[in-house]
Amino acid sequence: TRAYLAGEGVRCSYHNLGILQGGVSGSEHAEMFARPLYLHDDGALIFSIESVCPGLMFSAVADSSIDIVVGKYQAWQAYLARGAKEFWRVEDLRNFAYQAIEALELPGGSELILRDYFQKILLSSDTQLPKLIQHGDMTPDNVLVSARGVYLIDYDHVGLTTLPGFD
Repeated sequence: TRAYLAGEGVRCSYHNLGILQGGVSGSEHAEMFARPLYLHDDGALIFSIESVCPGLMFSAVADSSIDIVVGKYQAWQAYLARGAKEFWRVEDLRNFAYQAIEALELPGGSELILRDYFQKILLSSDTQLPKLIQHGDMTPDNVLVSARGVYLIDYDHVGLTTLPGFD
């Protein structure tokens, strides 16, 4: 429950959680996210109820393996990619990267070095990358780890990002 002034955040998270569940319904990846159960908004009070994700924050678990978290996340994204209907062209990614590099206003020849490096790692321009739902705030504090699995929390920024592989 939050003050009503924070209502937009509650509605957004509830909506985003529904998007995530819709994208993985019926798969083993559905367990990575809470399920939206109920949204109450009467104009004075707002809250949402969702299922529980058990575990400790990844950043607080000393013996957690990053490989497990990355593997689960990659499997989720691969699952989504198999059903992708829309794609980004690598040329779009290149243009986005160059605009971002230019906006940094780096000193001296740093901009050219970064552009050259990015050009070397880019795939061929005929490659297409699937447009996928991204978490949008993939940090260790938004990952819960338990003996039952890996769970992602904090759904404020979920959506189709304009940068493939953003997470």
